[in-house]
Amino acid sequence: MAELRQERQENVAILTLDRPVANALVPSLRAELAEALEAALSDADVQAIVLRSAGADFSIGLDLTEYDAPAQSPQIGDLCLQIENSPKPVIAALHGTVAGAGFELALAAHLRIAAEGTRVGLPEISLGLIPSGGATQRLPRMVGGQVALDLMLSGQLVGVSDPRIDMIIDKVVLGPPREAAVVVAQEVAASGEWVRAQDRFAGLSDPLAYQRSAAGITANLRNKNSAEADIVHCVEAAQLLPYARGLELERTLYGERLKTPDARARRHICVAERRAMIMAERATGRANVVSDVLIPGTGALVTELSVACLNAGLNVMLLAQDVAETDALRERIRGIYDGAVTRGVLVAEARDALLTRLSGAWPADALARTQLVLDTHQIDLQRYLHNLNPLAIWASVTDGGALPQTAPPGLEGRHMVLRVYRPASSAKLVELGVPSGTAADSVVTLAQLFTGMDRQVIRCEHVDGMVGSNMSAAFCAAALTLVRAGANPYRIDAGAEALGFVKGPFHLMDREGLADVAKRLAGRDAVTPAVMAVLESRIAAGATGRAAGRGFYHYDDAGAHPDPDLPKTAGEAASWTEAELGAALEAALVNEAARLLRLKVVQRASDIDLVVVVGFGFERAKGGPLFQADLKGLLGVIREMQRCAPLSEPLWRPEPMIEDMVKNGTGFFGRPT
Repeated sequence: MAELRQERQENVAILTLDRPVANALVPSLRAELAEALEAALSDADVQAIVLRSAGADFSIGLDLTEYDAPAQSPQIGDLCLQIENSPKPVIAALHGTVAGAGFELALAAHLRIAAEGTRVGLPEISLGLIPSGGATQRLPRMVGGQVALDLMLSGQLVGVSDPRIDMIIDKVVLGPPREAAVVVAQEVAASGEWVRAQDRFAGLSDPLAYQRSAAGITANLRNKNSAEADIVHCVEAAQLLPYARGLELERTLYGERLKTPDARARRHICVAERRAMIMAERATGRANVVSDVLIPGTGALVTELSVACLNAGLNVMLLAQDVAETDALRERIRGIYDGAVTRGVLVAEARDALLTRLSGAWPADALARTQLVLDTHQIDLQRYLHNLNPLAIWASVTDGGALPQTAPPGLEGRHMVLRVYRPASSAKLVELGVPSGTAADSVVTLAQLFTGMDRQVIRCEHVDGMVGSNMSAAFCAAALTLVRAGANPYRIDAGAEALGFVKGPFHLMDREGLADVAKRLAGRDAVTPAVMAVLESRIAAGATGRAAGRGFYHYDDAGAHPDPDLPKTAGEAASWTEAELGAALEAALVNEAARLLRLKVVQRASDIDLVVVVGFGFERAKGGPLFQADLKGLLGVIREMQRCAPLSEPLWRPEPMIEDMVKNGTGFFGRPT
């Protein structure tokens, strides 16, 4: 099926990218475009070319899966040179999102006409990469070193009305830009005058300011061997090297960066985010409209959920034990928005508009009106269930604790479990536990709602703990077991942070509260009485966590400090290095992930990496524990499990899945490379 449409309007060839979804510049589309450009250049009746797109977006750039495949021609850099060197003017008509290689096509064109509201950007840095289609050389020539670096190092999309890119966008129009682009193309062709990017020097007009921009960023780079450093190097080259040499440097550095573990890990997470959106229910389910949400209960979690829903444009109905509690809850929520106004991040009018959608409610009336109940299991509403809207979804909400395994009476098919992360008002991850028999419409409705709230949704089978709580339990249980075996908790945390965690397990346990951790871990096979005693001794000493000022750490206004009174234990792990302690934690996590995959709690291994990255703060540049296990080799992970298994068989006895992968030379994501 053709992915590019060709037509003529008088003396202008119009080439329309038309590939679902979002006109990703896959090799087949690039090949069609190159052929169509050549045909237009060979046609004596064509005096100019307009490059445009069908659909909601001009182009989101290269397809993510292509980065890990052998390079195919024409490469994006060659296509951009074909456009730039065209002897006939090429006008890019832009709309929607113009990102990555899509923006590079536009930069290679001779003029750019954009619809109002169009957003452009170069997000390659989020993949640990640099642009590969010449943007590092064209963009600085147009807008200067500082703006070019800002755009490429931030990876953010900016609107075409942003004054920083006035020199890029030649005209902004209301409505579709096609006709305006055709008129401009005819005018430019008739004049015989247009300027190629390589011949634009406005951005290079102040050499000292240009050099200061690059030098200032270089001085602040933490990692001199990074995609950020490569971008700065290329931008410096745009001023110092001939144009062709600058393009050659960009292509060389891109090829080298493409193979680095950092870039591979970031691509892995980006692909994982897209794959997580694939759910069987989407094939048959239809999302219903959700405008009104009932949130029964009080406390911090209810407050956070209310703020998240209000920020998403939903009407929120509160239901506490009595009117006084409901009013107090409304005041706490108002106080959050008042604080935002005071800090200057929200204007008073916006606050007032948000708060008009917040109300107290009576049970019968609220249940009849709502399309979604976020039940934190504080208030018993069973006697009112006969009033419930027949299309409403009932979501049992937890931040990690256990929940009833059955649906409220009569709600089978529209009951799910929502595992949120704290603070729920801003945390970017939710796990959606789907019991057997749940209606596809219900799953799609809730998944789409939270995706629209800028949350990463992970679909899970409805089992106790789903992904996050089980992975967290393995993390904490392994850390406590190592302490019981003589390891220092602060060295364990250092080992975890070296793996890629933003904080180690003892920091995380202190934040949660040790009593809550003990309750969550109780009854697990890996948590023996001796291991639980490590927690219980701290609790008995009044060191119950960060909220009490003491847990495994001592807390004051300056932050967290090792507690000098922490008892020491003797054992074989006392002499282990931070790297060995980190490897032990990693092995426990990989083993737990394999167990969850065996039980089919999630659909794919990448979902687990995504939970650890987005939910636990693991570095995106390291891709998650399963990606790291593949990268390092599962044979080494098995050996680490064998080393640690005497400390706890339930934690470190290798799952058969891992043993099978080692025997077959595969990994969680295919054959390691």
